[in-house]
Amino acid sequence: MTPKIIISTSGNVIVPAYLTLLQKGYLVTSIKEGAKDEWIAENEKCGLIAEDPLTLLGLVNIYEIRGNSWKASDEQTDRFLENYGRS
Repeated sequence: MTPKIIISTSGNVIVPAYLTLLQKGYLVTSIKEGAKDEWIAENEKCGLIAEDPLTLLGLVNIYEIRGNSWKASDEQTDRFLENYGRS
């Protein structure tokens, strides 16, 4: 049996996230303004902006799976907060 692969958010996933965005066909650019970094992934259908390539890849997946209906409904948000909300 092949061991389960475990990947954790850390510095060594930034480049693979960037490379995955390129493989998915996105044009990826980075803008640095002072202490702030902005990463942008664009294709003919969307433009997505995040603080780093890993978060950007998450936004790409949200858009690719949920499309223009990417937002959660109030009911979905309430259910999430009931289960995972922190006070």
